Amino acid sequence: MRSLLGMVAATALTLFSGSLAVPMVNTLSTVNDFSDIQINYDKLLNSSAGFEDIVSTTGVANSPRLKVRLHNNFPTDAPIFVYIQGLVSNTWVFYTKQGNWHQPNPNGSTKPVRIGADIAIPLGGKGSVTELTMPSAFASGRVFFSQGEMNILTVLNPDGTIGITPPSVADLNDPSKDVNWGFVELTHNEDDTIYSNLSYVDFVGLIASMSVSFANGKTVEVSGLKFGAVQEVCNKLKQQSQKDGKAWDQLCIYDSHDNSKLVRVVAPIQTMDMDKKKDLFKDYFSKYIDQVWEKFRHESLTVDGQNQFNTGKVTCKVNGDVLNCDGETFTKPSAKDIFGCSSGTFYNGGSDKRKALTNRLCAAFHRGTYLLANGNNQPQVDPALYYTTDPSNHYSRIVHELEAGGHGYAFAYDDVNPTGHADASGTIAGANPTVMDLWVGGK
Repeated sequence: MRSLLGMVAATALTLFSGSLAVPMVNTLSTVNDFSDIQINYDKLLNSSAGFEDIVSTTGVANSPRLKVRLHNNFPTDAPIFVYIQGLVSNTWVFYTKQGNWHQPNPNGSTKPVRIGADIAIPLGGKGSVTELTMPSAFASGRVFFSQGEMNILTVLNPDGTIGITPPSVADLNDPSKDVNWGFVELTHNEDDTIYSNLSYVDFVGLIASMSVSFANGKTVEVSGLKFGAVQEVCNKLKQQSQKDGKAWDQLCIYDSHDNSKLVRVVAPIQTMDMDKKKDLFKDYFSKYIDQVWEKFRHESLTVDGQNQFNTGKVTCKVNGDVLNCDGETFTKPSAKDIFGCSSGTFYNGGSDKRKALTNRLCAAFHRGTYLLANGNNQPQVDPALYYTTDPSNHYSRIVHELEAGGHGYAFAYDDVNPTGHADASGTIAGANPTVMDLWVGGK
């Protein structure tokens, strides 16, 4: 999925897989001084000032509710907490222990402070089920899970708005850097439709699985990765690094106090925001990009928009150094443009046609399909050929290999698939959901 925080110009995150080798219980609840944290205002979730709880009886009385059952499948007795964040009335809010939506209040602080309300929902012990009912519909939501408490901060911005800074996997100085956590992306609309997915777009950490039951009797389940997948992903990345000499092993992130404890595995795009790792993959696609441009200088590329944004088949050809797709032009992308699918020539903007083209052009780079059989027709390449050539996104390849059924976002446009083939993203969408089940620690 497009990372939620990427969509709202905030730090993008992805699911973690609990690692058997990392029984971490953090003590961050004792940390209260965050004054030295550098604020990146481009990566905050911002809301207008108001400083009041948004409760179920205020403005949302007729909004559809969603029942959520949280299953604690974590295989140890570590304390597990859940945080539910969403947009209600264009305001970023958190679900509280009292069953209300709460808008964080920094109390005038221009330095980040910990959110004071009861937004950390403790789960019962291993094998327990905790049932919640969301007070209203909400958009762009995330259900965070953590082994021990996280530090989710709030701040008063210079313009008087409220900023919220969730944990960041790209910031190795983040106050929650050693916490094992993950999330599920979730939207429940006012028309009682639901959209949810497991996302490994930015990292693999604390595992969750999900299912949604609907009023028509149908239940859809996406299991994603299994518990312990962090170590498996890291091991396979190390093997790939030995094979091609690239820095895949550097995607494994260890506890800042014990470099033998694996905390998470981050996607290549996240290293590009890390001071010590930002150049690891800078030139990874360079030769391949030149080969693709040369191919389509002499041959036509057909990109099928598959009616996304009412876009059909578009013919593209390289002229000079520009790929021209029926008036939409694309310059050669950088590795960051490809891994993130949201910058440079692949920026999230422009016409609807450009967005449909960007999705498919970027996906083909991740999967390494341009120079393969039928590579002139995107995205209609046989999925069995994905990630079979170099360069391609081996982080995504490995995540899909380890997913149950291969379903779950491993890069931003994993929902781009050949016509007639299954959706690799594992999104659950539908109308009139009756209950959502989430398993912390995998199903």
